[in-house]
Amino acid sequence: MSRSNYSALPYLLGCSLMVGCGSSPPQRYYTLQPVAVSAGITAPGIVPANQIAVRVQPVVIPPELDRVELVSRGGPYRVHIADSDRWAAPLDDQIRRTLNDDLAARLPAHLVADPNEPATQEPRRLLSVAIVEFYADDECGATLRADWSLRGPMAASEHGSEQFKTHDAASCVAGTPAALPAAMSAALGTFSERLAAVILAQPSPPITPDRAPPH
Repeated sequence: MSRSNYSALPYLLGCSLMVGCGSSPPQRYYTLQPVAVSAGITAPGIVPANQIAVRVQPVVIPPELDRVELVSRGGPYRVHIADSDRWAAPLDDQIRRTLNDDLAARLPAHLVADPNEPATQEPRRLLSVAIVEFYADDECGATLRADWSLRGPMAASEHGSEQFKTHDAASCVAGTPAALPAAMSAALGTFSERLAAVILAQPSPPITPDRAPPH
């Protein structure tokens, strides 16, 4: 190392210490929330006691979203990771909980089972969701693409996929960090309405004691 480099060493160390001792930006934590049922959509009445309840299974999310920081789309080939804006709980768990609550508000009473229920002898229809793409922006827009399957207790199953964009101008404040979670929550509300329509369009057959398998 030259003499000139040695003479600059105290200055560089001083700068490093100043940067290291500086205060970092405060971290903010967010959660997804259920959204109100859209106008014109009314949940049906109480489901008959012999109908099979639906249980939302653990949700699969892509690796780029499986992180504590909020992730938004930054362009065709880019994403933006917000260092100071973080999820208060794992995103896959939040999506499952929010979908469960949204479905419960859009389906007949008792047709959505507790996703964390203990082992039960009651039959269940299992709703599995795999998120393929789920991004929002600070202008209250969100893009959601997901595959789903609904499997009955007798192994009969139905599969489908949904892809759409939403813009939640009503309950989202554009330009704020909370705009992303709000827009994503609104998109999950739309997704749950589509799933509820599928569940209601193909009701499960009544369960009788002689054909009720444990689940």
